[in-house]
Amino acid sequence: MNIKPECLVCIYNQALKTSKVANCDEKTTKELLDSTSKILMEHGLDVTPPFIAKDIYKNLSKKLKSDDPLKNVKEKSTKEALKYVGFIKDKIKKSDDELFSAIKAAIAGNVIDFGAKVQFDLKEAIEEVFDKEFGINDYESLKEDLKKAQTVMLIGDNCGEHVYDKILLEVLTKRFPKKKFIYATRGEPIINDVTIREAKEIGIDEVCEVISSGVDTPGLDLNRADREFVKRFEKTDLIIAKGMGNYETMYGVLDKEIYFLFKIKCDVVANSLKKEVGDIAILKNSIRTKS
Repeated sequence: MNIKPECLVCIYNQALKTSKVANCDEKTTKELLDSTSKILMEHGLDVTPPFIAKDIYKNLSKKLKSDDPLKNVKEKSTKEALKYVGFIKDKIKKSDDELFSAIKAAIAGNVIDFGAKVQFDLKEAIEEVFDKEFGINDYESLKEDLKKAQTVMLIGDNCGEHVYDKILLEVLTKRFPKKKFIYATRGEPIINDVTIREAKEIGIDEVCEVISSGVDTPGLDLNRADREFVKRFEKTDLIIAKGMGNYETMYGVLDKEIYFLFKIKCDVVANSLKKEVGDIAILKNSIRTKS
């Protein structure tokens, strides 16, 4: 999905939020915003939002002299998400369909998004998600494709959210013990996205194999992925991708069996799907809808 003018404003505001997290003074904040504006002006509208975000955050990291300027945000999000693990596991255990409920929980975690214009409350999202109807629901198709696949890759999104990705993987490996599951992370810190370090810190590697995609974008841009990862990606039978960044970079672009799990958090994505902000989605990839 190519970037829209509204996305430029959102990315600009992310730079301001990052400066506040870093406790920058007014002069430094102005310098960060000026350099952000310059980068935005250098790009056209023929790239994805994650592609531009990559340049913005690399600039912010350089200016702030930090490889991971939102590290504290990621740690705080993870601690907050861990508070509700017991509640979620109990809800899943008591549900009629544990896999469906685990997917809902994983999508509830998708509200943890520093880069989103609209911020949702995690506790509220978790409490309502088990009774919430999907705006887009390709679950039946996903179930059938899971039965046929021998290898399944779950591509993560944000820190905190990855706590519930682990729960989903636990349910998947229990239901399909003979299948190979892989969890893929970003290649390096970008916004509050999960890297291999955070995935291993909460023990996802104890559930399945964890690998780095090598990408430096907040969404899987295969053109920026490690060669070895691309080989693994292409050989994998079924891809499950979390979050809007992965939707923005892969939906309608890659001719691959992919299911996107996310909460719609901005008007641009809502309009692209003819849905509402706040809707949740299990969306099967369609090469016909390339934009």
